[in-house]
Amino acid sequence: MKIAVIGGAGVRTPLLVHGLCNSDLPIHELTLYDTDHDRLDLIEPLVRQLAGHIRLSAHSAVSECVDGADFVFTSIRVGGIEGRARDEAAILRRGVVGQETIGPGGFAMAMRTIPHMLEFAAEITRRAPRAWIVQFHQSCGNHYPSGRV
Repeated sequence: MKIAVIGGAGVRTPLLVHGLCNSDLPIHELTLYDTDHDRLDLIEPLVRQLAGHIRLSAHSAVSECVDGADFVFTSIRVGGIEGRARDEAAILRRGVVGQETIGPGGFAMAMRTIPHMLEFAAEITRRAPRAWIVQFHQSCGNHYPSGRV
């Protein structure tokens, strides 16, 4: 089984990989993709240690990462932590509790994220048409500036 991770430079990717690699799932390959290539370069060696006997690779193109995958985990935060802070501050100024996964904060996050996820879904459909997509939200991490995938 091949598992791809879009947003693979996130701070929780090592925890995800550790859990997957210590399960009884028949995983033979893990691939990572992130727009933040510098962070991916930092995360990859740690994840490689955790992967043990499972083949691991990092990619600068999402198409290479998802090619032939059985499962694709996505974990992105378009606009980074700065986008989250901006949204939540604006919501709080209006006297409403704003958190990025529910209510107005969730809506703002969705508006930034959905266009990118549609692009990823199209690429997954082309390169891994039988793959399951699993949205795995990380509370810290990935920076996907608006307009760049």
